[in-house]
Amino acid sequence: MNASMNSQSWTQLNTHAIAEPSHAPVPYQMLDTEFITALGDLIQCFEQLASDHKKPKKLTARAFETLVANDEYVNEELHRLAFHTLGSPHWTRMLDWAAACADPRLLEYCRNFLQRILRWTTQYGVCTWLYVLINDAEVAKMMQQPTEDMPILGPITGRRVVQWLYGTGIERYGKADLLHTMMQDYADETYRIAAYCCLTWGVNDARSVDMASALLLHHDIGRPMLRDSSRSEAFLGEAPQLHHREALDYMQVLRTEADLDYACDLQMQLDEDQQLYEKFKIQERLEETNERKQQWLKEMWLADRRYLFDARHVIEAYRMLWNQQTPTVDHILNLIRDELEPPKLPAWQNPVYLNDLAGSLVGSFHAEMMREAFEHRDRERFENAVAWITEHCELVEHAGFFSLPISMVVRCEMQEVQSLGESVQQREVWDYWMMQMADNMAAVLLARIADPAQARKAARALMVHDLDSHLDALEARVSDCRDFRP
Repeated sequence: MNASMNSQSWTQLNTHAIAEPSHAPVPYQMLDTEFITALGDLIQCFEQLASDHKKPKKLTARAFETLVANDEYVNEELHRLAFHTLGSPHWTRMLDWAAACADPRLLEYCRNFLQRILRWTTQYGVCTWLYVLINDAEVAKMMQQPTEDMPILGPITGRRVVQWLYGTGIERYGKADLLHTMMQDYADETYRIAAYCCLTWGVNDARSVDMASALLLHHDIGRPMLRDSSRSEAFLGEAPQLHHREALDYMQVLRTEADLDYACDLQMQLDEDQQLYEKFKIQERLEETNERKQQWLKEMWLADRRYLFDARHVIEAYRMLWNQQTPTVDHILNLIRDELEPPKLPAWQNPVYLNDLAGSLVGSFHAEMMREAFEHRDRERFENAVAWITEHCELVEHAGFFSLPISMVVRCEMQEVQSLGESVQQREVWDYWMMQMADNMAAVLLARIADPAQARKAARALMVHDLDSHLDALEARVSDCRDFRP
């Protein structure tokens, strides 16, 4: 095999196409009819289970603690329909509780939010409902006034659930600091629900990946992108000019610049090492296998290499800028939104790109930690974020990039299993971190897998903890594939 000839195809596999900027909104389509049908099946299942109870009974704190002591109360069909349709673990949990205990207030809450979803999607479509859901949550967070649809979040106890159901006013949500945390978590969850719905109910693979990625990694871009495809002008009026597409174009230019840097680095390695294929023992192995395994092995090597390249460079770039005066991410993006000229900084000196790249490595949670630590020059928090990225790199070096997402999620699941003997509150903490990990790893997959259909399936499965479908989407079960790993 001629290394110089094949280097071109290897480079192209991991380089984004350079797209022309386009500021005109392009409507994003979703499978509204299919979603409404699935929602109808969910409502029917829920009502059937609720009707099985001869008489509604007011829930007590002790009864709730007994109910959730194990998972025997969960109806598998209801749980599957709720999680598949909406992708919200908290709404799913509320439906599970209501169907099992038939508390009248809990039944009323579940029926109301299901009917609101049905009305919005029937009249305006799924995109509009998702935009309104996010918008309401953001306004509620700012005003510190919970929305009707917000479920109970945070540490769950029987006493808290009963207070939430039968208390009055804002006090039923608990102390002010707990309410503040709940509203922040709920706002984050609405973006997660929207991203999941795009991956599940979106029409086009590439557009669905773009929308879901923006909703998970860049809220200020994902939210107005969703409004572009909604019919919210019917009740909110004409959308203001937020210039989110200009911000996205700005980021895309930086990504392309960094892609070209990476392509040059890869080309240099291929040119310098004419025995690359022999070095990784690829040539002789590929002679014994089929074309799909050749492609799989090439994709694995490229994905690993690009991940490690990006991780090393983002850490080095932040450190090089540490003692320099740099604009913040918000400052640069606000200049774009105000139609002012942003600074002409190269990608590796640009905080916008570094934050974007960190998100593609570890997801938004730790990318934001790294960004905030850098902007405040908080060395301890920054090194904690570096350690987290380094831990991911070690896993990629040992097992490969395609093993990274499931390995991180399974590690959280193991912690959750170990917490089964602990309090309900402690189990809630592990549930929360497992959900966060799955969402962060889904964002990494959406950003780094070139095939949008594969990225969509793998990320969606991970978000609902369907690990078998996740592995199938990555084609990780190709017969004897591990034997061909360099």
